Amino acid sequence: MDNWHFNGYYVGDCFAEKISTMSTAASTFIANSRYGWGEAGGTDGASQIFNREWIDAFFDDGVYSIGGANQVSKEHAIPFIEAEQVIRWCCYELNVFGDPSLELWTEEPTNLSPTYPQAIMAGTPEIDVIAPAFSRITVYDDDTIYGYGMTNFLGEATIIFDNIPQEAGIMHISIVGHNYYKYVGDITVTACVVTIFPDTIYANVPSAVTITVLSPDSITPEVGVNVWAEGLDYTSDTVATNDNGIANLTVNYPFGPIVQIYGQRPENDYYTLREELYVIADDLTNPDLTVTTNFGLEDTFALNLSGTIYAYVENDETTLWISIDDSLLFSASGSNYEVTPLTMNPVISIISKSGYNLYQEEFPVIIAYGTVSGIVTNSDTGSPLPDVEVKFYEQGADPTTDDPLFTDVTNDSGLYEITEDQPVDYYDIYIDEWGYNSYEEPDYFLGYGSNSHDIVIDPVESAVVHGRIYDENGAVGSTTITYYRSDNGEQYTEVNVGISGRYSVSLPYFTYDVYVSAPEHVPFRGSITIDCNATIDYSLGLAALFCNFEDNSGDFSTTPQTGAWEWGEPTDGGINAYSGINVWATNLDGYYNNSVDWYLESPEFTAPDSAILTFCHYYDFEQAGSGTLYDGGNVKISTDSGSTFTLITPVGGYDGNVSALGEQGFGETNYEWKNVEFDISNYAGNNIILKWHFASDQGVCDHYGWYIDDVLVGNPNNSSTQIIHPHVSTDNTQLTSKLELYQNYPNPVRGSTTISFSLPRNIATDLHGLTRIKIYNIKGQLVKKCEVRNAKCGMNSIVWNGRDNSGKPVANGIYFYKLSTDKKSITKKMILLR
Repeated sequence: MDNWHFNGYYVGDCFAEKISTMSTAASTFIANSRYGWGEAGGTDGASQIFNREWIDAFFDDGVYSIGGANQVSKEHAIPFIEAEQVIRWCCYELNVFGDPSLELWTEEPTNLSPTYPQAIMAGTPEIDVIAPAFSRITVYDDDTIYGYGMTNFLGEATIIFDNIPQEAGIMHISIVGHNYYKYVGDITVTACVVTIFPDTIYANVPSAVTITVLSPDSITPEVGVNVWAEGLDYTSDTVATNDNGIANLTVNYPFGPIVQIYGQRPENDYYTLREELYVIADDLTNPDLTVTTNFGLEDTFALNLSGTIYAYVENDETTLWISIDDSLLFSASGSNYEVTPLTMNPVISIISKSGYNLYQEEFPVIIAYGTVSGIVTNSDTGSPLPDVEVKFYEQGADPTTDDPLFTDVTNDSGLYEITEDQPVDYYDIYIDEWGYNSYEEPDYFLGYGSNSHDIVIDPVESAVVHGRIYDENGAVGSTTITYYRSDNGEQYTEVNVGISGRYSVSLPYFTYDVYVSAPEHVPFRGSITIDCNATIDYSLGLAALFCNFEDNSGDFSTTPQTGAWEWGEPTDGGINAYSGINVWATNLDGYYNNSVDWYLESPEFTAPDSAILTFCHYYDFEQAGSGTLYDGGNVKISTDSGSTFTLITPVGGYDGNVSALGEQGFGETNYEWKNVEFDISNYAGNNIILKWHFASDQGVCDHYGWYIDDVLVGNPNNSSTQIIHPHVSTDNTQLTSKLELYQNYPNPVRGSTTISFSLPRNIATDLHGLTRIKIYNIKGQLVKKCEVRNAKCGMNSIVWNGRDNSGKPVANGIYFYKLSTDKKSITKKMILLR
């Protein structure tokens, strides 16, 4: 944790210095002042011993302070410290930063409700406090700590003041208990002697009450103290003490059992006196107060969530009062009131009736928790969906920029389970599952306890894509078309094309990276966006040599024949094939060997005109920090059946001179697959063999070597694709089970465009021969109405020429087209650009 750099100089403040000197918060953590010692793959490292002992001290011994558990962990580790010097070193360097008395909660904390005197006389030497067992208590003000202590196992403590308060004012009391929120309250210090006569009055009877206020000597009168009586919805007139220290009040308080008497000098912000005057009144008949919530919590409120207080009493003409977040509310009529606490302060509720004692109850406020589980299913099939991530966000969060609060991924049965307790609250649920429309459910309420919430998501529309694969000689069979998701590169599906060269595949609306390959042909790589049925053809250029090494080794040979280059799937270093799974590599499952001279040779073939050699490679070779390339590889060519080979140079050149080769070659580490190109047009018409030459020196090697994939001799630009048209079945053999409206083609529209749609059988027979497509501008104004009579079950289409109902061309912009039947309407958007 220190800020000493290994090169011998100090850098800026380290993390420990920063966090332990924060002025705005108390913080504590344990860290190594230098560095720790661990054990790879185990837990018996020197520093890890202290980690284990700290956990034991905390959970087994109940030492909840961070510093205390650290001390106990070191005491428990004494036998290890004496046994090994390195453990002694780790003991010395393991330190507590910050406040060592800071405790960790082991349960959800609750509010403290301590008992202590609200007011004391100046000169009082001690106070009694009741709080949870082993609570730490401090009495203080802005300048002085008066006293501190801890409650015993009975929750009792006597705080003896080291500094006895001598003047009137306000002291603060702070109480901290394990698994309780910190409590802070006030104690009024009065520097006077107060007598009240009489000490008891009757409710609803105007009573003369004399308050005498004297200095601590009990002789000198306190003159000019404002005195008044205060209670629930009641404040008497204020009377200042006279020259004799006497204030005569008339008190007519309607409720029992107590009314407060306050005194304060005008220049002070604290009370000079606070006393109780007893009020005699009748008791209410069978009063009771309860709290209910709509999420199962009773007689307790949940933070930020509403609950209803109900008052029950046999007397009539009562009033319900609620004190929440330091504000007083009341219900003038009725017996219930709904409130939402915004702080952790308890909610106080009172039933009042003139002439009767108040009935009061206090309801705690907690952070309520719940769990949720459910099944995610496909709306079309009703089948459960595995591997779907269900994400819960804070209400109103932006899922594009904010992180979810909690998530889970469905299992094979489509079940997601949020088993860890989460605060009862409103959340927004989002699911972004490939192949399905984005699912958004705002304002989901997670209730108290266990919740069940099933989710149904809609699959995106799919399109039928078909076409043919051909070259200059006609259809190309034995072709493979592989579709990869453009967002993460995962393979979605693979289509094997037969001898006819024709294919058909169903694809969800999306953008795909497409790879089309066939023996002795230049592969095609490209991207297509599927948003409607379409015909897509691929033209493949002829290749003198193409090997992607998926089905076989490409008839490549190695020298030496064993223990050298390997063909197959890489299994080490996190390295994968460029395409498919198989490659040629110097070692498929680890580092290459030292002191080797290996060759990988292609079969012999005839170089075509304008020949270009391309291949993809990944390499990781040994090199010196100075830049010297120790190991590496290059490419050579032979025109005499392999008797001699000539070095060929790639476009852009090699990395430099490789020591083990004694000539130019690829060196260093490229950390990613790269495509490399060689111009071998000078060898056109020759029978040639290509050789990949790899060599390493005798030095220690911890590198993965050279990986080769997708070797091509031909023109890499000779393969292409052509989108013929959105597919519309003319014989209507492709029947659909639902009403569908497809994206127009072309889009944007520059002349005319085709709008295709499909009708299920039940709608087609109920339409009385009429289907409508209406086109609207961005203002919602109808510009064109098309009626399709006798539309067939299955695929149908219309052509729009960009003109309105009067035959006039419409302006460029965004338009909406709407398919309407007597059962349903669907709307899509298009753009017109002339």
